[in-house]
Amino acid sequence: TEFRGGRGRGVFMGGYEAPAVTSEIQTIEIATKGNGTRFGDLSNLISSTGCCGSSTRGFAAGGTDYDAPSYSRTNHIDYVVMSSLGGGNDFGDLTVARRYLGGANDSTRGVFAGGDNPSNPGGLNTIDYITMASTGDASDFGSLMQPTNDLGSCSSPTRGFVFADGATSVLIQFFTIQTKGDSTKFGELTSNNVRYPAGLSNNTRGVRAGGSTPSGLSVVEDVIDYWTMASEGNATDFGNLTVARNLLASCSSKVRGVFAGGYDSPVTFNTMDFITIAS
Repeated sequence: TEFRGGRGRGVFMGGYEAPAVTSEIQTIEIATKGNGTRFGDLSNLISSTGCCGSSTRGFAAGGTDYDAPSYSRTNHIDYVVMSSLGGGNDFGDLTVARRYLGGANDSTRGVFAGGDNPSNPGGLNTIDYITMASTGDASDFGSLMQPTNDLGSCSSPTRGFVFADGATSVLIQFFTIQTKGDSTKFGELTSNNVRYPAGLSNNTRGVRAGGSTPSGLSVVEDVIDYWTMASEGNATDFGNLTVARNLLASCSSKVRGVFAGGYDSPVTFNTMDFITIAS
């Protein structure tokens, strides 16, 4: 889509590369199958970030360094210029340091929702936003319906979506990106008690893949489901991943979605799957 840019480049930033957290940024060309190649490095060793992007920039916000004391959370926002290889640049800070947050965007504004930190291990209802073409700290946007972490996210040209959480939810929530305010209920996923899923979208469909149920990391699934973002209602079965896993990364063009990496204790995957979003 135009707000993601016509280039079709996917960028994966940071993560957990057994046995340690990594700062590495990798890139793919979504329209052509192939392996990830090195893009650069983030400013920190970081995992479990919330990500979004404009037609020119990609953003990684928050996260944790599992090798640091007490799994320290960060409020830092890094950005990269997606048309050129290179490292992360300082953008500003989130309103609250956290990990396992979701990211969404329209053509101008990036939004980061939910997450957890040591003071709020069950999740936060925080939503904050940035203007992607500038730099500076995030500002308050509104609140989620309930404290939410370990979530997935995606966006249409006008709406942001977050779904699942760290415990019991099948809830899909949405908000209008250009009008600040609280999220409202959109519908429900096809699976119960999902956590650590991945999300992506084109102009019309939101898609969720993988995750673990009913809690923790012990029971992973290969489910893919989708919903039509302009309306409200429950998700519908789409298909299945090639390998069941959670904690995936994802990216998409207007045609194709890619699910990358993931985890099924004790295995860390470098697998990339793709789908044609419209079918």
